Amino acid sequence: MGQFLKHSCYLHSSFIILFLFSEFYGTLSEAKEETPVVSVYSSRKEHLIKPVFEKFTKETGIKVEYMTDKAQPLIAKIEAEGTRTKADLLLTVDAGNLWQATKTGLLKPVKSPGLEQNIPEH
Repeated sequence: MGQFLKHSCYLHSSFIILFLFSEFYGTLSEAKEETPVVSVYSSRKEHLIKPVFEKFTKETGIKVEYMTDKAQPLIAKIEAEGTRTKADLLLTVDAGNLWQATKTGLLKPVKSPGLEQNIPEH
């Protein structure tokens, strides 16, 4: 893949992630802290996702606390933490891991007009 295409795909993914954070943060019910915080468990490599989180924090003032690992250990961690999980958002690099997390009942739907308008159903 050419460098331009790689960069373009990365930027596109970054903007989607920033949009999801913005939409998701509006649904958080426990944003009582002085500095709002969102907690992300991500299977993306830290050097790829950290700049996205930093940009999000700079643009919104919302601090991103994150943990990176492979998807399966993160899913197992959420499962072990149960209702006391710190994760507000799970990011994976493929749909298969999201499907598995959904099948185990770990994820809940997010209702957002912004998401519904900007992301196709299938």
